[in-house]
Amino acid sequence: MQPRPLKKIVLSLTLMGTLVSSAAWCDSNAALSPETLQLARNFGRDIPAAKPISLSPVLTDGFYVGVSGAYSYTNLKYRHVEHFFDHTYKLNRYLPSLGVLVGFGMRYQDNYFAGEVSWHHIFSHDFNGSTPIPHVFRTNYLLAYNFSSQLSFSALYGRYYSRRLLFFGRVGLGVAKVDSVVTKVQLYQHPIASDSGLMYGAILGIGMQYALYSKLSARFEYDYTYYFQREYSYLLLGQSNFSYTDRYSMVSHSINASLIYTF
Repeated sequence: MQPRPLKKIVLSLTLMGTLVSSAAWCDSNAALSPETLQLARNFGRDIPAAKPISLSPVLTDGFYVGVSGAYSYTNLKYRHVEHFFDHTYKLNRYLPSLGVLVGFGMRYQDNYFAGEVSWHHIFSHDFNGSTPIPHVFRTNYLLAYNFSSQLSFSALYGRYYSRRLLFFGRVGLGVAKVDSVVTKVQLYQHPIASDSGLMYGAILGIGMQYALYSKLSARFEYDYTYYFQREYSYLLLGQSNFSYTDRYSMVSHSINASLIYTF
């Protein structure tokens, strides 16, 4: 066991060393400028926290394909001209359809530009075949209209509301195949005259597109299509004195839903 005077000496030396170290630290800090001391105190405080990486899907541009379903309210107006008879009629139908589309889209800042081609097959497309031909001497003829398919060429312009939501407008050209058939009441299944052709129209539409997954998105839109007037001419078989001309125009209001995959 060490003597008590020696223990006091050891404690005194330890205390003296602590005081000397503290004085040296104070001298070194006194040598630093206030700006340096403030910078040292704030070190690490001004570094912004890292933002978490967003894993939510985003809309991408480029080449795309899709499938589409539509439900349309279609108004067919035709003007029937026969000898001295001239009258205008209207037929209204709700027409469901399924189709495919292909296009290419490009993003520039918050703007979106695209060109697109689509084709739809129209179901329940027959306008019933129950429209009497209003001939003053004959009442046993019926006129049927067959609106079977539609091809469209469109340009789209849109604005991004967010990384996964886009609002857009559409302008384009529509081409519809319309057949017209004249039948006799007692021979309803046996056409006695027909004509077919294409109708051309202008398309205006608005819609939105929403990213579901990384390359898959859903689109919803409303399209208005006006098909310009076209003439159909008939000469009934065996009825050289029974010829007439119909002039058609057509308006379509469509609600479309599409699934789109972008490559």
